Formats: sequence, structure tokens, C-alpha cells
Amino acid sequence: PEAKGLPGGLYNPEEALVLINEASEAEAYPGNLPGALFCENARRKIITLNELKRADEALATANQALADFPGYQADGLIPEFLRAETNDCLVTIKGLQQQIVDAKR
Repeated sequence: PEAKGLPGGLYNPEEALVLINEASEAEAYPGNLPGALFCENARRKIITLNELKRADEALATANQALADFPGYQADGLIPEFLRAETNDCLVTIKGLQQQIVDAKR
């Protein structure tokens, strides 16, 4: 959304959503994690879906992330070096979830 005012057509939420989905579905690079285990992919997807006025999908994505990531952490799927980032991301997603719910009222 911050790129809206920039010239040259840089702002393209539809393309952003395609790229976010690709990142989320990406297999792990050697020595790293698959894209589905990066909370930031979910956060960006929520923001982009909401920007595209697809609030129901954004809310469903937020709900799914808030349900999945604590389990990923409990199961040891999120390594220690990503734990703080993931926790911060979940706090942000919780806030986005509340914004979406409030906007729907």
C-alpha cells in the first residue's frame, strides 16, 4: 500500500498476492524452512487481501495463521532464530484480525 503514490505502476496488489502465494508454497531452500513456516508470508497475504477488499479471505488467513503457528512452534518446526520474529508477527496478525472484524461491523 505504501507504493500507491509512486509513479510507474509499482503498486500492484494482484501481482503481490501471486508472489506471496508462491513464497508460501515454496519448498525449503537447502538449510532453510519451507515458505509455509514463515509467518511473514501470512502477514503479507492478510494485508494484501484486505487491500484488495477481500476481507473474508483476509480474516480466514489470519484465523488460520493464529491457529497454526503456535502449534508449529510447540512442535519445534520454527527454529529458535525465528521464534521472536514469529511471535512478533503473530501479535501483528492478531491486530490485523481485530481491524478486519471491526471494519465488518
